[in-house]
Amino acid sequence: MKDSIVFVCYSEEFEIELLTIWRKSL
Repeated sequence: MKDSIVFVCYSEEFEIELLTIWRKSL
């Protein structure tokens, strides 16, 4: 259970990173 919570947090961070990179490339 703990692992899935960590994974969700990591996913959100990763998504934000991707958004930032995507915006910079535009």
